Amino acid sequence: MRIRIFVIALGAFAVALIFTFPLWQPLLQPGGEAAAEVAIPGMSPALQASFETFLPEQQTAYLEVAKTSPEQAVALIQAALRSPINAPEEMAGLPSMVGPVRVVRSQFQRLDPIRWAQGELSVYQQADDSLLARFEDFSTSNAPDLRVLMAAAAAPATLEALGPLDATIDLGQLLGTVGNQNYEIPADVDLANFNSLVLYSPSLNLIMSYAPL
Repeated sequence: MRIRIFVIALGAFAVALIFTFPLWQPLLQPGGEAAAEVAIPGMSPALQASFETFLPEQQTAYLEVAKTSPEQAVALIQAALRSPINAPEEMAGLPSMVGPVRVVRSQFQRLDPIRWAQGELSVYQQADDSLLARFEDFSTSNAPDLRVLMAAAAAPATLEALGPLDATIDLGQLLGTVGNQNYEIPADVDLANFNSLVLYSPSLNLIMSYAPL
């Protein structure tokens, strides 16, 4: 009799588990209930699993972005998961220059856990007054179509601080997220009118880092 009661109870428990599966299924995912709480609208299950591998402070930063733009947050996460892009090997060493004088030496800045760059920025002025910007020991967080801008703002961590984009000088697409690289500065540019070099993503309308000039 007791065995029969046990079997009936076990069967009832199994039925209850089946019907309540949607309620407890998230607990089987990495992070349990926390994983369900940090989901970003538009994020696929596979991307959600990758999101859970980020450091807590990175997850918090992505969630802050998602409050105003879930699409922007998802695009940043997708970019962060891509492999680094190496700068051209021929730029590993200093390029050939005539009478170069280093007129700027500074460091790229970390803006938050997901928007950062590190490494040294140097600007060389040659004997003919031409200017060359060089990144050394450089790496940065990834973002779509990053470009290198010169701006008048001294510390443009936000678009508001950067000011009008048409007042910046576009030096071209970032050549790599890792490695030394060079950018020629147009001959008609007066360096005295610019106070920072900025890494900017037009498609996300987002600044990833800057270095003072």
